[in-house]
Amino acid sequence: MANGSHKYDKEPIGQDSCHCRMRPCRDFDCGGYSMSGPIEIINLRTMTCTLMEDGVVIATYKVEQCDKCSRLVKFDDFGYQKGFGNEKIIWFCAECR
Repeated sequence: MANGSHKYDKEPIGQDSCHCRMRPCRDFDCGGYSMSGPIEIINLRTMTCTLMEDGVVIATYKVEQCDKCSRLVKFDDFGYQKGFGNEKIIWFCAECR
């Protein structure tokens, strides 16, 4: 500690920790990185969602923003409220209907 560094920099990592020193790693070929189950990636330009699990694409579907609660949820055609002449004017998610 005479040179101003922390004592933790000099301690050994341990046998079951990966090289990134962030968390214990039990998988030796992960390289320190691993996915943690399902994840949704939403593209706001196209309003599509890609559902992935462990880096594999499971599904791709359209999402829409609810006009009442402003949440982005999976799109269904039943959520439209129709106006004069059956014109689709606003869209509600299943919880707000």
